[in-house]
Order: sequence, then C-alpha cells, then structure tokens
Amino acid sequence: MNESKIVYLDEIRKKKLPPKEFAKAIMTLPAKERMEAILDRSDAVAVVRSMPEQDLYVTVMEIGPDDALPLLSLASTEQWVHFFDMECWKKDRILPAQGIEWLERLARSGYEPLVRWLYGVEFFFLISLVKKWLRVAVKPDDIDLTEARDYLPPNTIDDTYFWECKYPQYEELIKHILSILYETNYTYYREVMEHAMLALDAEVEEEAYRFHRGRLEDLAIPDYYDAIEIYAPMEPNDIVQRELYRAPNTPTGEYDKEPSVASFPLVHSGRSDFLKQVMESIDSATLTDQLRLELVALANRVIIADGVFVGDPDQRTEALDKVYATLNLGLHFLSGGQRDQAVKVVNNVFLEHIFRVGFGLIHRLGRRARRLIQHGWLAHCPTGMNLLEPPWYETLEALSERFPMFYRKAPLNATVSSWNPRQDFFRTTTDIAEASADLDTIACLGAVMGLMKIDWDQIELELWRDGQVLTLNDLTVTHLLFTAAANAMMSGSNRWIVRPLPVKEWPVLYRKLHPSTLLPYIRNVLNMNIPGENWQKSLERYLEPIFDEYKEEMSELCSAQE
Repeated sequence: MNESKIVYLDEIRKKKLPPKEFAKAIMTLPAKERMEAILDRSDAVAVVRSMPEQDLYVTVMEIGPDDALPLLSLASTEQWVHFFDMECWKKDRILPAQGIEWLERLARSGYEPLVRWLYGVEFFFLISLVKKWLRVAVKPDDIDLTEARDYLPPNTIDDTYFWECKYPQYEELIKHILSILYETNYTYYREVMEHAMLALDAEVEEEAYRFHRGRLEDLAIPDYYDAIEIYAPMEPNDIVQRELYRAPNTPTGEYDKEPSVASFPLVHSGRSDFLKQVMESIDSATLTDQLRLELVALANRVIIADGVFVGDPDQRTEALDKVYATLNLGLHFLSGGQRDQAVKVVNNVFLEHIFRVGFGLIHRLGRRARRLIQHGWLAHCPTGMNLLEPPWYETLEALSERFPMFYRKAPLNATVSSWNPRQDFFRTTTDIAEASADLDTIACLGAVMGLMKIDWDQIELELWRDGQVLTLNDLTVTHLLFTAAANAMMSGSNRWIVRPLPVKEWPVLYRKLHPSTLLPYIRNVLNMNIPGENWQKSLERYLEPIFDEYKEEMSELCSAQE
C-alpha cells in the first residue's frame, strides 16, 4: 500500500463513519485494502451487510473468491444469492459446475450461512441446480431394499430417495447439503428430491430464469439480451419524435433504496471533464439520485453486453471509461459543447439515450471504415490496409474495431517524448470530426491509386532484396506515388507506371528528383486529376507530411554527397 493510500485510509478510519457510509467511502480503495479496512472494524458484519450487493461482489471478485472468504463469511443471504446470480448463469442458462463451486465456498463460510441460503434461495433455482448435479431415483414400495440397491443409484440418506452425483469430487459436499435438508426439514427435503426427479428441466430452468432476471432488474442489472440494446444507435430526432423525455421530478423509485444501488461505477469519472462539470451543476437532489441510478444501470449494461470480468480492475476501468467517454460525446453533441445547454439536456434526456446518441456517431464512422476496407479501393489491393503508413493505418485499424476507437495523435504543441499516440475512446465532437477527416483523406487515396498503372506481380519480381521494401507488404501508397511520378518525369510520359527504379541509376536519378522539381510536379498532376476543393484539402493532409519527410531525407542525402 503506498503512502497516499495509507493516509487516505487513516482519514476514513478517524472519521468513525457509520457502517453504510464507511462501506461507500472505502470503494475508492484497492480491493485488498478495502477488505482489511472492513475486517479491522468491530462491526465488520454490519459494514459488509450494508454494502450494495454489487459493491461486495466487485470487491470479492477483485480479491479472488477464495482469498475473500473472510468477507464472504460475513455476507447476508441476499448477498450470497447475488453471487450465485452473477456467477452461475450464462445468458439464460444455469452453469452447474460454477454453481457447485460456489456452494462449496458457501459451505466453507460456515454452517449458518449455508443453512440460511438453502432456505432463502429461490426454489426453482435450487431445483435446477440439484437436477444438474444429481441423478435421483425413488425405491419402489413393492421391492425389497436389498434387491433395489442392485439397480438404484449408490447413495441414499433415508432409504427412499437414491442419488448419484454427476460431480464425484463434490459427492461429500452434496451428501452434507442433503443431510442438512433431511435433518432440519424432511418435508422440504422430500419436495426437493421429488422435483429433482420428476420436474421437467426446461420448465424449471425457465421459471428460475424469470426470478433471476427480476432480482437483477431490482439492482439495475439487465440480462444479456436487454444489455446489448445499449448498442442500438440513436439519432437526436428519435428522442424528439418518440418523445423520449424525462418527466419532471421523475421519482427514483425502488432502486434508490440502499443497499441496492452500487457505488463502484460512481467512483470512476475518467477523463470526461465536460460531463463531470455538467453533473456537478445539477442542483436538484431528486435528479441527482436519478442520474446516479441511471449511471449504475448504464455501466451494468455495458459490462454485461461486453462480457467484462468485473474482478479484473483493468477491464472494469476500461468499461467504465467507455461509459463516461461515450456519454461525454453524446452530451457534447446534443448541447453543442455549451455547459448551460448540456444541463438542460441532462434534465430532459435519459443518460441511456445520450449514450446511444454518442454511440450512433461512433457507429457511423466504424461502418464507413469497414466499408472502405471491405468494398473500397483497399479491397482491390493485394496487401489491403498494409498500403497505409502510420498514422493512417492505425487510424483505420482503430475505427474498424468492434467498438470503433479513436487513434489519438499527438497534439500540435506536444513533443515526441511527451506523447505516445494511442487508441482511445471518442470523447468529444472534435474527435469525431478529426476521424471523419482522416477517413476522407484515406478515401481520397483511392483516386491517387487510380492514376497509377500497377502490375503487382511484376513489382514483386523486380523488388531489390537489399533495400527497405523487401515484399509487397512493405509497400505503401507513398512508395507507389513517388516511384510512379519519378518514372513519368524521367521518361517524359504522362502515364504513371509503378516500376522499381533501377539501382544502378540511383546516383544519377536522385539529383534529378530534387524536392524542388518532383514535389511540384506531383502536386500539379494530382490537382489536375483530382478536382474539387474538399478533395484537394483532404489529400493535402496526406501529402504535406510525406513531402516534408521527402525534403528532409533528400537534404540529408545531398549533404552526404557533398
């Protein structure tokens, strides 16, 4: 634990906060320090049970369930039910192996938590698990027990219901569970065994799923099929035409009752400064509570839809950053970047819809990028995207991701050592405009490629194996452009044919291809053949840096020759 965390934890302890407030305050700490802080208190049970189910779940999963048993042993039955809800379902199907693993952890937590869970867990979920764990049969009344043992499953507690465990390594655990039910409530034990033997698997699991979904909805956690709707793009006109506005003084409903609403999504603010400023400008306590709930629900939708493992802090942070960044983008777009207008937007539009408007902007760019790769000029080149040099390759690669990303290049005032270009989430409409301009430029390169006659097979045969371009995959648009222009200049032809320049002629050619001669020639040909001010502006964004690089390289070469 570093010094700043120690100081902060000491400050929390000195305040002697009540359990509920303490549980909320420590969510800013790393998970292990969180557990230590809880266990140090004399009222640790009260602290754990005051934690929203999701906050406890995130804490335990980040530490590791087995290492977090001291916390799990203090959890309430409702919190244990939540662990099974989160860990033992995949979409609408129960995962029996995970279920028995969590049952084993529950048994290790103590007899009382286990008994409370057995009688507190939803009946159809318990039956579904038992049916998947056991093969159950009943002894016929008219057959002797000794004879019946020859064909019945090997295990029994009451000489009536016989069972075989499908997970042999957990047979003793199952026997322990059934013994508890048998000894504490034989009627319930018999009901469980009868259902495990006779109930239809699909009907029981369907009923269990209905209750499972309801419990998660009470915590603002959607099921998978509802969660993926967050990635349905939305246009601003959709909000207007469908009147998807927040009603004045919308009550927060049952969700705002602690400990239901989690805190973990709220301790992350990311780098979305505009959104943060707007949220801090809200002066209505009712709206603040509603926005808090909506943020949690939105974070849960993204986490579920993306299959994020919340026990991994990096995955969790990335998912939350996506939420805040896309919200920031949508709000920036709907408000024109004006804070006062943005406050009005938040007062009237649900955060989910703001997110989907932001995603709609991103989605359009991603679709355009994929169309360019799959059906544009790149699709007709044998090396595809490899023809693009940095940063154009990285830009198109980022935009073609499943969730389109923004390749954030160094700002104009940044030094090379202080900035590393990287993929990032779209955060503002400026990011959208820059990426759109980048796509315009890449699309313009198709017109440049159309001016050149390229025989890919012949080029591959003639490449100089001792040079920098060894294979077709090493070729870029810049290589093709300069080579074609040089060939045309040297031959006096109007045709731009791409053929490697003979190595033996380089000493003579480089003097004739001085930047003051070659670059104006290239620009003149492109201006004549690629009309339109917008296209030429887009193309200039590509030409300017490669022209500057050519000038620098030729200057160094000329200096070396002198």
